[in-house]
Amino acid sequence: MSEREKVLTFLSRRVDRALKELKKKEDEKRKVTQLGDEIIKASREVVSSVHRKDLKFANKEIVKLKAMTKVFHQLTCNSKLTDWGYAVQVYQEFFEALALFSIITGDSKSIVKEINLIPSLSLLLGLSDLIGELRREIISNLMEQKIEEAKDLLDAMQEIYNNLQKTPLPESVAPGLRRKIDVNRTTIEASISDLYQEIRSLRLQKKLDEFYKTSEKS
Repeated sequence: MSEREKVLTFLSRRVDRALKELKKKEDEKRKVTQLGDEIIKASREVVSSVHRKDLKFANKEIVKLKAMTKVFHQLTCNSKLTDWGYAVQVYQEFFEALALFSIITGDSKSIVKEINLIPSLSLLLGLSDLIGELRREIISNLMEQKIEEAKDLLDAMQEIYNNLQKTPLPESVAPGLRRKIDVNRTTIEASISDLYQEIRSLRLQKKLDEFYKTSEKS
Protein backbone atom coordinates (compact mmCIF):
# COMPACT_ATOMS: atom_id res chain seq x y z
CA MET A 1 0.00 0.00 0.00
CA SER A 2 1.39 3.39 -1.00
CA GLU A 3 1.61 6.32 1.39
CA ARG A 4 -1.23 8.03 -0.47
CA GLU A 5 -3.41 4.95 -0.12
CA LYS A 6 -2.61 4.84 3.59
CA VAL A 7 -3.70 8.46 3.98
CA LEU A 8 -6.93 7.84 2.06
CA THR A 9 -7.65 4.70 4.11
CA PHE A 10 -7.06 6.62 7.33
CA LEU A 11 -9.35 9.44 6.17
CA SER A 12 -12.04 6.96 5.12
CA ARG A 13 -12.04 5.38 8.58
CA ARG A 14 -12.13 8.79 10.24
CA VAL A 15 -15.07 9.83 8.07
CA ASP A 16 -16.95 6.67 9.04
CA ARG A 17 -16.29 7.44 12.71
CA ALA A 18 -17.45 11.04 12.31
CA LEU A 19 -20.65 9.98 10.52
CA LYS A 20 -21.36 7.41 13.22
CA GLU A 21 -20.90 9.99 15.97
CA LEU A 22 -23.16 12.51 14.24
CA LYS A 23 -25.82 9.85 13.56
CA LYS A 24 -25.78 9.01 17.26
CA LYS A 25 -26.15 12.71 18.10
CA GLU A 26 -29.04 12.98 15.66
CA ASP A 27 -30.81 10.02 17.29
CA GLU A 28 -30.25 11.53 20.73
CA LYS A 29 -31.66 14.88 19.62
CA ARG A 30 -34.70 13.15 18.14
CA LYS A 31 -35.46 11.48 21.47
CA VAL A 32 -34.93 14.76 23.32
CA THR A 33 -37.17 16.64 20.89
CA GLN A 34 -40.01 14.13 21.10
CA LEU A 35 -40.12 14.36 24.89
CA GLY A 36 -39.43 18.10 24.86
CA ASP A 37 -42.44 18.78 22.64
CA GLU A 38 -44.65 16.97 25.16
CA ILE A 39 -43.19 19.01 28.02
CA ILE A 40 -43.74 22.31 26.20
CA LYS A 41 -47.35 21.37 25.40
CA ALA A 42 -48.08 20.28 28.97
CA SER A 43 -46.38 23.38 30.39
CA ARG A 44 -48.57 25.67 28.30
CA GLU A 45 -51.65 23.72 29.37
CA VAL A 46 -50.69 24.30 33.01
CA VAL A 47 -50.32 28.04 32.43
CA SER A 48 -53.66 28.16 30.61
CA SER A 49 -55.45 26.18 33.32
CA VAL A 50 -54.04 28.44 36.05
CA HIS A 51 -55.44 31.47 34.25
CA ARG A 52 -58.79 29.63 33.95
CA LYS A 53 -58.67 29.01 37.72
CA ASP A 54 -58.73 25.27 37.04
CA LEU A 55 -56.06 24.50 39.63
CA LYS A 56 -57.13 20.88 40.06
CA PHE A 57 -56.28 20.15 36.43
CA ALA A 58 -53.08 22.19 36.70
CA ASN A 59 -51.98 20.15 39.69
CA LYS A 60 -52.47 16.88 37.79
CA GLU A 61 -50.47 18.21 34.85
CA ILE A 62 -47.70 19.42 37.15
CA VAL A 63 -47.27 15.88 38.49
CA LYS A 64 -46.90 14.56 34.91
CA LEU A 65 -44.57 17.41 33.99
CA LYS A 66 -42.21 16.69 36.86
CA ALA A 67 -41.89 13.05 35.83
CA MET A 68 -41.28 13.94 32.18
CA THR A 69 -38.76 16.63 33.04
CA LYS A 70 -36.72 14.25 35.18
CA VAL A 71 -36.39 11.93 32.18
CA PHE A 72 -35.65 14.92 29.93
CA HIS A 73 -32.95 16.05 32.35
CA GLN A 74 -31.32 12.63 32.27
CA LEU A 75 -31.42 12.54 28.45
CA THR A 76 -29.95 16.01 27.99
CA CYS A 77 -27.25 15.49 30.60
CA ASN A 78 -26.18 12.13 29.19
CA SER A 79 -26.13 13.56 25.66
CA LYS A 80 -24.48 16.82 26.77
CA LEU A 81 -27.38 18.76 25.24
CA THR A 82 -28.31 20.85 28.28
CA ASP A 83 -27.11 24.07 26.59
CA TRP A 84 -28.75 23.25 23.24
CA GLY A 85 -31.16 26.08 22.34
CA TYR A 86 -34.15 23.75 22.11
CA ALA A 87 -33.41 22.19 25.50
CA VAL A 88 -33.06 25.67 27.04
CA GLN A 89 -36.57 26.48 25.79
CA VAL A 90 -38.06 23.27 27.18
CA TYR A 91 -36.59 23.82 30.64
CA GLN A 92 -37.65 27.47 30.48
CA GLU A 93 -41.29 26.70 29.73
CA PHE A 94 -41.43 23.99 32.38
CA PHE A 95 -39.99 26.32 35.01
CA GLU A 96 -42.32 29.17 34.02
CA ALA A 97 -45.37 26.90 34.45
CA LEU A 98 -44.07 25.50 37.73
CA ALA A 99 -43.26 28.94 39.15
CA LEU A 100 -46.66 30.36 38.14
CA PHE A 101 -48.48 27.45 39.74
CA SER A 102 -46.38 27.76 42.91
CA ILE A 103 -46.99 31.49 43.28
CA ILE A 104 -50.73 31.33 42.61
CA THR A 105 -51.35 28.31 44.85
CA GLY A 106 -48.69 29.06 47.47
CA ASP A 107 -47.21 25.58 46.91
CA SER A 108 -43.54 26.19 47.68
CA LYS A 109 -42.58 22.51 47.97
CA SER A 110 -42.92 21.80 44.24
CA ILE A 111 -40.56 24.50 43.09
CA VAL A 112 -37.97 23.84 45.80
CA LYS A 113 -37.71 20.16 44.90
CA GLU A 114 -37.51 20.65 41.13
CA ILE A 115 -35.39 23.78 40.79
CA ASN A 116 -32.09 21.88 40.70
CA LEU A 117 -33.16 20.28 37.40
CA ILE A 118 -33.28 23.69 35.71
CA PRO A 119 -30.15 25.09 34.00
CA SER A 120 -29.30 28.65 35.02
CA LEU A 121 -30.19 30.34 31.72
CA SER A 122 -33.54 28.55 31.48
CA LEU A 123 -34.35 29.57 35.05
CA LEU A 124 -33.65 33.25 34.38
CA LEU A 125 -35.55 33.27 31.07
CA GLY A 126 -38.47 31.42 32.65
CA LEU A 127 -38.67 33.91 35.51
CA SER A 128 -38.59 36.78 33.07
CA ASP A 129 -41.51 35.34 31.10
CA LEU A 130 -43.33 34.67 34.36
CA ILE A 131 -43.73 38.42 34.87
CA GLY A 132 -45.98 38.58 31.81
CA GLU A 133 -48.12 35.72 33.12
CA LEU A 134 -48.47 37.45 36.49
CA ARG A 135 -49.71 40.55 34.70
CA ARG A 136 -52.50 38.46 33.19
CA GLU A 137 -53.44 37.38 36.70
CA ILE A 138 -53.38 40.99 37.89
CA ILE A 139 -55.74 42.07 35.10
CA SER A 140 -58.05 39.17 35.97
CA ASN A 141 -58.10 40.22 39.62
CA LEU A 142 -58.74 43.86 38.76
CA MET A 143 -61.69 42.85 36.60
CA GLU A 144 -63.11 41.11 39.68
CA GLN A 145 -62.16 44.12 41.84
CA LYS A 146 -59.79 42.01 43.93
CA ILE A 147 -57.43 44.86 44.72
CA GLU A 148 -55.41 43.20 47.49
CA GLU A 149 -54.73 40.11 45.40
CA ALA A 150 -53.61 42.34 42.53
CA LYS A 151 -51.31 44.28 44.87
CA ASP A 152 -49.72 41.06 46.13
CA LEU A 153 -49.05 39.86 42.58
CA LEU A 154 -47.60 43.24 41.64
CA ASP A 155 -45.24 42.97 44.61
CA ALA A 156 -44.20 39.52 43.37
CA MET A 157 -43.56 40.89 39.87
CA GLN A 158 -41.40 43.69 41.21
CA GLU A 159 -39.39 41.36 43.44
CA ILE A 160 -38.69 39.01 40.53
CA TYR A 161 -37.71 41.95 38.33
CA ASN A 162 -35.37 43.35 40.99
CA ASN A 163 -33.66 39.98 41.33
CA LEU A 164 -33.26 39.57 37.56
CA GLN A 165 -31.56 42.91 37.06
CA LYS A 166 -29.10 42.58 39.95
CA THR A 167 -26.18 41.65 37.70
CA PRO A 168 -26.48 42.62 34.02
CA LEU A 169 -25.27 39.76 31.82
CA PRO A 170 -23.92 40.14 28.27
CA GLU A 171 -25.87 38.73 25.32
CA SER A 172 -23.13 36.16 24.74
CA VAL A 173 -23.75 34.64 28.18
CA ALA A 174 -27.52 35.05 28.47
CA PRO A 175 -28.98 35.50 24.95
CA GLY A 176 -32.37 37.22 25.01
CA LEU A 177 -32.43 37.95 28.74
CA ARG A 178 -31.59 41.66 28.57
CA ARG A 179 -34.39 42.28 26.07
CA LYS A 180 -36.85 40.37 28.21
CA ILE A 181 -35.89 42.39 31.29
CA ASP A 182 -36.49 45.62 29.35
CA VAL A 183 -39.95 44.34 28.41
CA ASN A 184 -40.53 43.38 32.06
CA ARG A 185 -39.99 46.97 33.15
CA THR A 186 -42.66 48.18 30.73
CA THR A 187 -45.00 45.39 31.86
CA ILE A 188 -44.64 46.37 35.51
CA GLU A 189 -45.18 50.06 34.76
CA ALA A 190 -48.38 49.20 32.88
CA SER A 191 -49.57 47.03 35.78
CA ILE A 192 -48.92 49.82 38.29
CA SER A 193 -50.92 52.20 36.11
CA ASP A 194 -53.82 49.72 35.80
CA LEU A 195 -53.89 49.16 39.55
CA TYR A 196 -53.79 52.90 40.26
CA GLN A 197 -56.63 53.58 37.82
CA GLU A 198 -58.77 50.82 39.32
CA ILE A 199 -58.24 52.13 42.84
CA ARG A 200 -59.20 55.65 41.73
CA SER A 201 -62.26 54.29 39.95
CA LEU A 202 -63.42 52.38 43.03
CA ARG A 203 -62.87 55.39 45.28
CA LEU A 204 -64.86 57.58 42.91
CA GLN A 205 -67.63 55.00 42.76
CA LYS A 206 -67.72 54.88 46.55
CA LYS A 207 -68.04 58.67 46.78
CA LEU A 208 -70.81 58.68 44.19
CA ASP A 209 -72.69 55.98 46.06
CA GLU A 210 -72.38 57.97 49.28
CA PHE A 211 -73.56 61.10 47.48
CA TYR A 212 -76.65 59.38 46.05
CA LYS A 213 -77.52 57.88 49.43
CA THR A 214 -77.30 61.32 51.04
CA SER A 215 -79.42 62.83 48.27
CA GLU A 216 -82.12 60.18 48.67
CA LYS A 217 -82.35 60.90 52.42
CA SER A 218 -82.72 64.64 51.74
